[in-house]
Amino acid sequence: MYPVLNSITANMQDEAKAIEGYTNLLWIAQDELDPKDFMNLYETVAEIISDELNHVTRLQALYSMLSDIESGAE
Repeated sequence: MYPVLNSITANMQDEAKAIEGYTNLLWIAQDELDPKDFMNLYETVAEIISDELNHVTRLQALYSMLSDIESGAE
């Protein structure tokens, strides 16, 4: 079971790195694009980040289901 859990956590890390990359893209683009183009980019990237966050949530749920370890956060 531990290799499966390790794989799940690796995937969560990959999702976090993707979110970091998209956030950096927005940070760079805000100074390089005109406001209209930036907002178009922002809307697209925000949707992508939302998907990545959904993946993290689903992976966390899968990890908890397989390990019987729940988050202590409420």
